Amino acid sequence: YLYDFLDALITQQTAPEEAYRKLDDLANKHCESLRKATKQVQEARMNHDENAVKKAVNDYEEALERYVPVLMAQAKIYWDLGNYVQVEKIFRMSADFCNDHDVWRLNVAHTLFMQENKFKEATGFYEPIVKKKYDN
Repeated sequence: YLYDFLDALITQQTAPEEAYRKLDDLANKHCESLRKATKQVQEARMNHDENAVKKAVNDYEEALERYVPVLMAQAKIYWDLGNYVQVEKIFRMSADFCNDHDVWRLNVAHTLFMQENKFKEATGFYEPIVKKKYDN
């Protein structure tokens, strides 16, 4: 995983299209892992097996932490081009897995903010993060 991720990041410097393809392949693999982990969580809950639930949730969280950097690298390719609509599309496709992830929410908020006509929608993503940090 790490080799492929670093390879894609290095490729991004000279061939963004190729880097995006590599990152997309990685993202698809991560999505498959996340789907499997989600299924394991559901099965463990149906079986009322607390230890299996804890392990499955932990596996899911680890898979998510590996997926988010790949997703952010993909989005950065379009961000650097100023194509915020495409960045938003990338983030929307990952919402099922990442909706509760603060880094994801913050980057979605930035993307919406940069589009200038979506300030109100951006605040909906910024607000919970600010409140969480403020409460701490």
